[in-house]
Amino acid sequence: MHGIFFHESGLIHRDLKSPNILFSQSFKIKLCDFGLSRIASSEMTNNIGTIAWIAPEMFTNKSYTQKVDVYSFGIILWELHARRHPFDNIPTISIPISVTRGERPEIPKECPPKYRTLIKKCWNKKNNKRPNFTDITKRLYALYRNYISERMPVGNSESRGMKIKSIKRNMVNGTTKKYDVVFKQGKKLEEFDNVELSQTDSSGVGTSESLTISVSTNGIKKNS
Repeated sequence: MHGIFFHESGLIHRDLKSPNILFSQSFKIKLCDFGLSRIASSEMTNNIGTIAWIAPEMFTNKSYTQKVDVYSFGIILWELHARRHPFDNIPTISIPISVTRGERPEIPKECPPKYRTLIKKCWNKKNNKRPNFTDITKRLYALYRNYISERMPVGNSESRGMKIKSIKRNMVNGTTKKYDVVFKQGKKLEEFDNVELSQTDSSGVGTSESLTISVSTNGIKKNS
């Protein structure tokens, strides 16, 4: 995740928002617009960034940390699930007051519990309670892996209920074509074929990728 490298370099983006996250043709994420970025220090300019994504401490303090980017990322996670512009139900001028009071966009009821928890952790009013991007990456990967595992098709009694242990992308001409899937029970990739990437948005965890895994063992009809 770009946030890990960026923060390890001692920088703060300060304008992290969905319009500044781009996708390449091969669906690689590109972070852009570093005009407000700077090296973290004890004295910073407040009220910097785009108002709907600004952390509460940036409205009131001149001293803040890289965790302001984590707050902004929490808003982005909310956008991915809600598919709405943040704070679209109140006047823009009222956003700073609402945010500093602890008010946040309403998370949809159908939001998966662990994804909901991650959103709330990221936009916590207390910046020292927010996770770093290394932790966020681990949590998102776990959510993604669990999502795939829960939706494994039932090919036969041996494949029923198997949990995925690891997933490795195989790139062909810069595009993900196949996934190596290793299961906790020790099943090998050779027993499964046609592991394809579908460009859909049905995961419920805010990703534009989902997997279609077809089982073809012992002459059993493929499931998708």
